[in-house]
Amino acid sequence: MREELMLGKVLLLISFITIISTTGAVAKNNINSLITLAAKQEKLSAMLVSSYNNKNKTVLIANLKSIEAGQTTLKSSINDPEISNLLVYIDMCLTDLKILTKKPYSSSNAKAISELCTSVSEGNQYVARSLKG
Repeated sequence: MREELMLGKVLLLISFITIISTTGAVAKNNINSLITLAAKQEKLSAMLVSSYNNKNKTVLIANLKSIEAGQTTLKSSINDPEISNLLVYIDMCLTDLKILTKKPYSSSNAKAISELCTSVSEGNQYVARSLKG
């Protein structure tokens, strides 16, 4: 029990650090920081699945907020129409994730969350590749 609580606190700290670094990406507004942010989004989506499956609501909420903050930064910093369309799709996935994470744990919700997070992850991979040129 103590280990789970400690793990939850560590993951929460990582999520808050990500929020802080996301804010820095807005100020810099350069390609490298956006590529790094897209990679962080990818990792956070995997952490979101893990926190849901571990039924760690605190970390789950923190991860979702971090992903949303990163998504906001990417949307406001990228003007490419193709990437912007993908960001709209990622937004739709995030909306569905917010709804599902508020529901009680179930294996079917876990599967849906996993699929949505995979979409978010793959979308952010594409964003990073597109920004690299």
